[in-house]
Amino acid sequence: MLIEGILAKDILAAPLPDVDNRAPYIVWTEARAMDAAMRDVLRGYCAAGATLSTRAVALAYFGPSRRRAWTYRWVICDHTGSLLSVALVVDEERPDELYLTVDANEVCRVPVDSRALDNGDEADALRVTRDRMVSSANDAAGRVVRVEHERAEAREMSVRSW
Repeated sequence: MLIEGILAKDILAAPLPDVDNRAPYIVWTEARAMDAAMRDVLRGYCAAGATLSTRAVALAYFGPSRRRAWTYRWVICDHTGSLLSVALVVDEERPDELYLTVDANEVCRVPVDSRALDNGDEADALRVTRDRMVSSANDAAGRVVRVEHERAEAREMSVRSW
């Protein structure tokens, strides 16, 4: 399955993951499963002129210890750059946990049963987990957008009063 993702260019293979490394596979499988729902949620936060794009599964380094993790990202961008980034992450040190970040802040962490993924088992628990992650992304994205809107209003008010 990991090879399928690499060949489809959904998993960036530089550097190639270790043969026994399940993290990129878990991220890829879960990202595909929740992609449509996540896109629906994030389109609601796209302002005029902004676009929603995705970044293939790739290796990233987190924290001061530079822990290796594999991520899949949904990004809202405009002509100025990234406005909002939602990432699905599996840390190589903890491949039994999947977590979601919004603008690099962790908003949700859930356990992963990789055997269920291997079997193609679409158990209710997996659906509930995915729904919870999409809902967490929606809540966090809403907070980020509200804060940015308030900052923009404050800047506008200070410019007017100056």
